[in-house]
Amino acid sequence: MSRSEDKKKLSEAKEYAEKISRFLRRAKVGSDVKSTISTTIQNLKRAVGQKDVEASVEAHKHLEALVVMHLDFKPKSAFQEYFESIGVAVLIALALRGFVFEAFKIPTGSMIPTLLVGDHIFVNKFIYGVRIPFTETYLVDFATPARGEVVVFTFPIASARAHLATKEFDRECIDRDSLENEKEFIKRIVAVQGDTVEIREGVLRINGIPLSRTVVQEERTGRYMAPVEIKEVETNADHTYTIQYRRRDDDFGPVKIKEGHIFAMGDHRDNSADSRCWGQVPVENIKGRAILIWLSLSETGIRWERIGHILE
Repeated sequence: MSRSEDKKKLSEAKEYAEKISRFLRRAKVGSDVKSTISTTIQNLKRAVGQKDVEASVEAHKHLEALVVMHLDFKPKSAFQEYFESIGVAVLIALALRGFVFEAFKIPTGSMIPTLLVGDHIFVNKFIYGVRIPFTETYLVDFATPARGEVVVFTFPIASARAHLATKEFDRECIDRDSLENEKEFIKRIVAVQGDTVEIREGVLRINGIPLSRTVVQEERTGRYMAPVEIKEVETNADHTYTIQYRRRDDDFGPVKIKEGHIFAMGDHRDNSADSRCWGQVPVENIKGRAILIWLSLSETGIRWERIGHILE
């Protein structure tokens, strides 16, 4: 007999012993029968472990005879086992997506330079707590969304409409489709409940204190109205990140953040439809925190240098 045939017999014997061992745990048989079958299973496993092909074959036959005599065991077909394995994998994937992680694709440039169009990220849905499936209600709270964190949230259509109705400015700061159809947005939390947020000459202030900012790059754009593209490192609470903008003279606020809400802004400050336009975001709308770029696609291919980048 060839070595490959011996190996196959040992593998089949080991697999059969494991199947019967699992089945025996829930089988309704007498203690004497269960003890006899358990002993035979151990003998078979010992023979397989010692790579004793002859002893394994004999123990395998003996175990099969005991199973036919005492157990109502019907072996599953390869298709059944394959189907069940796929089913379990799908259920695990759905559970992870529902409670722990979800993939999200960046569709716009509102978070440049932190996130680029075509970045694919993982969102940790478990970090703030466990929700009741298909609802926005938490069963258990783990943490509270904090300043500086990048979060994905369901756009608050109703409150955004109400906010826009009270303002005297151009409503083109948010597209009509977002005000009619449910969408997911990704922004950075710049202020939380109780905070007062304002912008003076382009500098974000929280509770009257300007955030620390350091210019890291200035580029000429060739445009009359916005001749310079500026990148600055900004620090908010425990998070340091890079923002991008063209104008230094923007003013906003002051606005106090309501209980149970956050104030969200894009890192690309001149190209972001955010809380400056349509108002504050209810905390219950937050789906999770963005944590990792797992894929990044541009028009010319994969941006390999961005894969695996942890978001700050």
